[in-house]
Amino acid sequence: GSGNPLAFRLVSGAAPSVSSAAPCTVGGATNPATDRYVDNGDGTITDKTTQLMWMQGSLGQSGAACATGTPTAASWSAALGAAAAVNADAAGLGKGYSDWRLPNRNELGSIVDRACRSPSVNSAYFPRTGLASYWTSSPSQIIPKTAWQLNFVDGDAAPGDTSGSRLVRMVRAGN
Repeated sequence: GSGNPLAFRLVSGAAPSVSSAAPCTVGGATNPATDRYVDNGDGTITDKTTQLMWMQGSLGQSGAACATGTPTAASWSAALGAAAAVNADAAGLGKGYSDWRLPNRNELGSIVDRACRSPSVNSAYFPRTGLASYWTSSPSQIIPKTAWQLNFVDGDAAPGDTSGSRLVRMVRAGN
């Protein structure tokens, strides 16, 4: 037939193994792959590669290993506004900082670990990450009334309707 031709690329080597058992904690204490992150012991994680500081838990979570609460979904505008509420409580919710914000598409994508799945993030540093999409601060330039979201089931990004609800993880410039 004269259907639409598809382009493809072949690669050699074994496919990466993905375990669906225990939380994915790629690397280990002696593996440089995990040396990328520093657990600051206060509910924040510093990424030495990007120099960004992340909230360890999603919005709505707190406590050791993010075990208290559940991830809170919000519309895009509410997610953008959530940072103002956290920054207004720098001593509490802000963990000593008042410059938290919603990450842009590239920043949120930087913590995706494609060797992990469901969630596609290193669970040693980002425990209880929601198996759902998280908002970024990046509006879509292609589709009106959409912003980029990143799904931590598989790490893929796509535009999402800004009136829909997604989860939120905040970031700040590390220093």
